[in-house]
Amino acid sequence: MRALIFVESPLQLLNAMEAVHSFSLTSYKIVIRLSGFKISDLQLINTAKALGLNSVSVITINAGRKNLFDLIKIIYYSNCFLFSKIDYVFIGNEDSNFFRKIIFQFNKRKIVFLDDGSKTIVLANSENKLDKVYYSVFSLSQINVLEQNKNKYHSLKERLSQSNFKINHNKIIFLGQKLAELGILPERDYLTLIIEFSKKYNNFEIDYIPHRGEDLGKLSAINKLHNVEIVDLDYPVELYGLYNSFLPHKVTSFYSTALYTMKIIYPIQVESILISTDNLEFKKNIDLIYDFYKINNIVESSSCESVQG
Repeated sequence: MRALIFVESPLQLLNAMEAVHSFSLTSYKIVIRLSGFKISDLQLINTAKALGLNSVSVITINAGRKNLFDLIKIIYYSNCFLFSKIDYVFIGNEDSNFFRKIIFQFNKRKIVFLDDGSKTIVLANSENKLDKVYYSVFSLSQINVLEQNKNKYHSLKERLSQSNFKINHNKIIFLGQKLAELGILPERDYLTLIIEFSKKYNNFEIDYIPHRGEDLGKLSAINKLHNVEIVDLDYPVELYGLYNSFLPHKVTSFYSTALYTMKIIYPIQVESILISTDNLEFKKNIDLIYDFYKINNIVESSSCESVQG
């Protein structure tokens, strides 16, 4: 089968790799859209190299305000696939204005949407889900997930099976999120939660992996905690096992999608820290994600609770 695949984030690219294997694609072309943000673009390029993906095209269309060259490229790519003979079109981000301009060329029955973080969970509970098909890691009855080709990260796990991992029982990975930057929590509240987590796991080494775009001042304050170290990755955390000979005792975050994916890929514990926000713009969607995690046996806790096990 033949396919075109459009992605613009490391996780989308990882899911694209899984789709290539799940659908037994004999001919495919992956179009990676870079945004002009250095950290994000570096992660995308490194992910492509780590996965050894072939037939990849890389284009740069700046996020935010577009220049003349961006507009020319949008016009070009919006029309250059008009006569492509393909069986599937995989789209990484259905909210992308650039991808929307490409989608209209194809019969909607050929379009399959890839997971883009927890957006799939949110879309499953929205009205904007009709007549759409998803290749997803999530089991969600509300949307049309291709169960016969569900994303279980078989390809990545097959590569990782050749590694002889050891568990570092003194190591915890904390996945940072842009809760303060997005106005979900005040920065002081976010820092208080991290401080409490540091105290809770006082005898552990905590690697804090920041999300792209976290405030440097906030990260500097976190890095001063005695058992916390800021660790920047230039690849998605799901590929952790390709770069390290050990796995952490536990991966913790608030409601990062990586809690769910890491639980599927690696034999490790995951923990979700509950937060409450007064920001009504985000509250409903955050609650949906927490509800999903609870159903799927992801441990939830307050950072103030005593250490379990």
